[in-house]
Amino acid sequence: IFQGAGRRAGWEPRPGEGHLDALLRSTVLTELGNYGDQGTLDEAAARFARYVEDETSVPADLRSVVFGLAAKRGDRSTYDAMWGLQRRATLQEEKVRLLSSLARFEVPQLLQETLQRSLDTADVRTHDTVRVVSAVASNRLGRDMAWDFVKSNWPELDRRYGDGKFALMQLVSITS
Repeated sequence: IFQGAGRRAGWEPRPGEGHLDALLRSTVLTELGNYGDQGTLDEAAARFARYVEDETSVPADLRSVVFGLAAKRGDRSTYDAMWGLQRRATLQEEKVRLLSSLARFEVPQLLQETLQRSLDTADVRTHDTVRVVSAVASNRLGRDMAWDFVKSNWPELDRRYGDGKFALMQLVSITS
């Protein structure tokens, strides 16, 4: 279903394209990768490798796609590179893209490590912890892991977010 649209959208913008074209491109490429299209996953991994060397090599509107799909099939080296990029990022939007992508790995040990690191303020700002835990919970491989993490770390999570605001509601919503 998505292959034809993916070929038409491509990875590179064409002159005169508008924001809807960019949105279509990122949506179609994300779906192709999510459905396991090997060419799309390979291209995302190659673009991520280039991004590690030169952060200007991937336009901002494709970074979520590239990061997320690189993580989907990524290994320990991809994981470590993402954490390094996240620590060095100066823009919050870039940090969020990378944190969300760290929850897309399909290696259970890496997802578990992401959950543990979400509580470490040296790695993740306190108000981003909930985003990371929720993102891991939305990964089919991380769903039960995230729920166990919330239960095991409830005293700390309650201490941080127990004032009844939106963060606590997000954590509780992963039970669904």
